[in-house]
Amino acid sequence: MPEFSARWHAFAREAAIAGHSLSAGLEALGKANYGTKGLYSHAFFGLSVGLERLLKLIVMIDYAVLNSASYPDNADLKRLGHDIERLYAEARRVHSRLPDPEDRYELPVGGLEDEIISFLSRFASTARYYNLDFLTAPNSQTGPLQDPVAEWSRTIGQQILLKHYKEKRRTADQQRAAATGSAMGPFTFVRFTAEDGTLLDSVEMAMQRTAENRVIQKFGTFYCASIARFAYMILYRPSARSAYCGG
Repeated sequence: MPEFSARWHAFAREAAIAGHSLSAGLEALGKANYGTKGLYSHAFFGLSVGLERLLKLIVMIDYAVLNSASYPDNADLKRLGHDIERLYAEARRVHSRLPDPEDRYELPVGGLEDEIISFLSRFASTARYYNLDFLTAPNSQTGPLQDPVAEWSRTIGQQILLKHYKEKRRTADQQRAAATGSAMGPFTFVRFTAEDGTLLDSVEMAMQRTAENRVIQKFGTFYCASIARFAYMILYRPSARSAYCGG
């Protein structure tokens, strides 16, 4: 029975870190809402770490295929840093050189996936410690810091709602929220804030935001899983990887 090399084990461990991080991130994103904002950060950490490591594996293996099984220097990887956007662009270039175009897993260019990549890249590079930076920055109230949870809600979340929250369902949710608010409102105290900081102080507002959250949870997870699958599928066919030409 052949023994696996130390390098093979290192690749396997790194792939495991990427896989578990992505799984944890997707699970958290599917549950995150205005009442559990910590799950958003958990999701962003898992997704950004998992994608960064998976994309760096693609860069390393591609380099080895094109350079007679040698690998880039650690300094080269460090120069890429946490720039997920740049790493994703490198992965797209590798993807474009794979053979059998009809068998590739494709992602649209310029779609919401690209905006999610940009968001996760900003999170990994500048917003991972937003809360601590906010608390310690001398002019944090007016400085350039952006709350990543609020940013996700205002950008990715709103685009998901515009695209996937159909008018028929929205109307039904609004009617249900209004009816429940009318029945329970006089006897219920509500005090939450939405992801973007909007005060939710009625049963009707909280129910409507919960309905919106379900749509964002579902499709936010779907888009992020599509990105992860795109990266994974680049590594999926090792026989094909050895066949594509350099460029």
